[in-house]
Order: sequence, then structure tokens, then C-alpha cells
Amino acid sequence: MRVVALEEHFTIPSLMHRIDLQAIARRGFPPGFGAALEKQLSDIGSQRIADMDKAGITMHVLSITGPGADLGLKAMREWRSRAT
Repeated sequence: MRVVALEEHFTIPSLMHRIDLQAIARRGFPPGFGAALEKQLSDIGSQRIADMDKAGITMHVLSITGPGADLGLKAMREWRSRAT
């Protein structure tokens, strides 16, 4: 049986670090939110494949996780261009 995971995300650390920490705080997230997931979310290589195999997942549909509209249109456009 094939298993396709649709709710999977990745990030680009160099862009993620440009998000204003005050903007994150205004959304109600604590300082350092997301830091623990950064390595996992930025991996789109061998470790992600190994995790997929362990979970019995045949294919991922990856979506980039990035800034919301309130964090700046310029940053969102750059984020999108780096992801494609």
C-alpha cells in the first residue's frame, strides 16, 4: 500500500531568521518558538527520507512554512522565490 503524507512542511533557515522576533511575540508565541524544529524542518534530504521509511510513508507533498502577510510582502516574495 502507498502512503502519501500531505501535511508536511519545510523551511529555509536563512529566511526564517529574518522574521522579526517582536512579530512572533505579538502572535503569542514564546521566545525561541520553533528553534527546536528548525533542523528537522530544514532537512529535505537523507534524514527526512529515513524518517519517512520508518513511518511507512511512500511520498511527501512538501509545503514551505514561512512568514504570514503581516510579516512583510517583500520577505514572503523572497521566501517563495527561494522555494521554487
